Amino acid sequence: MAVGTREVGLGVTAITPTSTATTSMGGRLVIHVDAARRSQRSRSREGIGRADALGSATDPGDVAEARIAGERVVARIDRWASRLTRHTETSDLSLLNADPESAVRVRPILAAALLAGIVAAHASEGLADITLLDARLAAEGSDGVARASRRGEFQVIRDHRGAAIVRRPPGLRFDLGGVGKGWIADRALDLLDEWPSAVVDADGDLAVRAAPGRVWQVGVDDPRAPNTNLAVLHLGAPAGGAPCAAPVVVPAVAPGAGVVPVGFAAISIAASTITPPKMPP
Repeated sequence: MAVGTREVGLGVTAITPTSTATTSMGGRLVIHVDAARRSQRSRSREGIGRADALGSATDPGDVAEARIAGERVVARIDRWASRLTRHTETSDLSLLNADPESAVRVRPILAAALLAGIVAAHASEGLADITLLDARLAAEGSDGVARASRRGEFQVIRDHRGAAIVRRPPGLRFDLGGVGKGWIADRALDLLDEWPSAVVDADGDLAVRAAPGRVWQVGVDDPRAPNTNLAVLHLGAPAGGAPCAAPVVVPAVAPGAGVVPVGFAAISIAASTITPPKMPP
């Protein structure tokens, strides 16, 4: 993602990250951390002076801590993803989709992800729609039957512990897809709060944070040409400016269609967050 530590203009420097990569959520998961800019607060707890905390050199101990932090986040993401995937019959999402009842109790992780789907649909004016599983399966030539969006036909009613009752017509099935990955990336970034500059790349669904004066260089892949970038985005803030909570970026589908519109290779949605009020981990 980042292509080296160098000046890129506007008083910012590109980041050379410490990265942890694995396979998760049906794709590639990468955690990028700027170990050269660990937060002063976390370093102060360890008795490291202010001058060292703000220095430009990367402390070997910080690199090691960055790798450990990345591994911990990966483990947490795997647990979340195992509950939200539609590709295993025992996941919370698959159990909800298979339940014939119109009111089904779900655990906090799935409840929060479904609420994120409602937020994403509203923010995107229907481009992100978690009720289009049948349309998606039909488009992929699977066993689904294409039909219009049903995003107005369900409710998620939470209790004080974060669990919820999902009310929907029997047969309405959900596909969290990119919205689920974006939600996971958003939450995972919160776990890296000791690192002012960090990225969670959930197979292309990004949550990004950059410290003042630092910038992440993010390539936008061309889906028609492997290893080719359509553009390179600079996500960050000028030195002396406010920290950058850069967008969560998730793929989307056309409302009621289950496929991207003709003439577009792909569609993405950028927002400050995809996470509704926080739920228990």
